[in-house]
This record gives sequence, C-alpha cells and structure tokens, in this order.
Amino acid sequence: MSTLPVGRENSAPIELSYEDHGSSPTVVLVHGWPVDSRSWEPQLHPLLQAGYRVVTYDRRGFGRSSRPTTGYDFDTLAADLDAVLTTLDLRDVTLVGFSLGTGELARYIGTHGTERVRSCVIIESLAPTFAKSGDNPTGVDDTAVSAVQQAIVDDRFAWLTALPGDFLNLEDYSLPHARYVEIEGGPHVMCVTHRAEVNAELLAFLADPA
Repeated sequence: MSTLPVGRENSAPIELSYEDHGSSPTVVLVHGWPVDSRSWEPQLHPLLQAGYRVVTYDRRGFGRSSRPTTGYDFDTLAADLDAVLTTLDLRDVTLVGFSLGTGELARYIGTHGTERVRSCVIIESLAPTFAKSGDNPTGVDDTAVSAVQQAIVDDRFAWLTALPGDFLNLEDYSLPHARYVEIEGGPHVMCVTHRAEVNAELLAFLADPA
C-alpha cells in the first residue's frame, strides 16, 4: 500500500491510498459508494493472471485514504483520478468504474480528455441524479433523500449494516465504439455475486475493445 498527495486541508495533507500490481497493459479500477478499493478483489486476481497491471485506489473519504471535510464533488474526484494517472505516469489505460466510480470516469474524460485513456468500462452506471425532478419524475423525493442523510448521521453503522440487503436485492433475487452488456439477474454488486460473468466480459473487452 502506498499513498499519493492530492491537496491539503489546513495543516494536514490529503492523500489517496493506492495499490499497483502487475505489468502493462494497465487497468485502473474506480470503486463505488460506500465501499473502497477492496471491493474489486473478485476482479483483481483474474486481471493479474491475464497479464494486466492493475491499479486500485481508495477515493478520498473512503478506505485508507484521507478523510477531509471537502472535495466530494465530481470535479474534485475527477481531479483526484487525474492525480493518480499523472503521478504514476499511466498511459494507454483502461478505466473501469462501478456505480459512483462511473460518474468520476465521465467527469474525468469530460474535463481532462482521453490522452492517457485507451478505453473505458462502465459497470452499473450512475444516473445523473436519483432525486425526483421534472427530468426524473420517478426519482426519490426530497423527504426520502433527507431521511437517508439523517439515518447516516444518526447511526452510520446500522445504516451500513442494512445496505448489503439493498445492494443484493435479497428480497427478490430473480454510442459508436461502445458495447452494452446485460447480465441476467445481476444485482447492484454483481462484480461480487456474478463475478464469473463480469470477469469474462471484462477480459473479453480488454482483449478487443473495438
């Protein structure tokens, strides 16, 4: 485990924890919320065995990285991803994002371009918003959003303990140059529950992204 700096908050540095294994070509894995880079364990070993260099990192505020009180917006998170790529001088990489990580990928490419990027994999893409609005009439209303925020403040451990059930659906477990894949029955954490299918598709894409 190593760290790299992405800024400061008052007297303390803001550092991202990362791991860098294997050899080129390079795959950078960007985790979802509220987990950290260890959630990629089902993909890490198959990628390494297939001969890829795999870089994982904990987003600010997650895992073993610093936990500043600011910077939890996509511009800053994309800048953090850029710091990972530039500090390690990674080029011709495949960026793989899951859930919240897909938002960082989109903002990174929109802001920083594709000079260092060979291809992208978006797994269970993040919607622009889950809040109810004129553009998203079936979304969650403000009361429900506030309730989630308050539940986390009141008892974060209890909320996190219940979260896997929501991710796994335990109550009911039943553009040019792009490739769309659906994995039947896959819940929101199918990188874990359907690892064989996800890994097969991911390795096939890495071998031939065209």
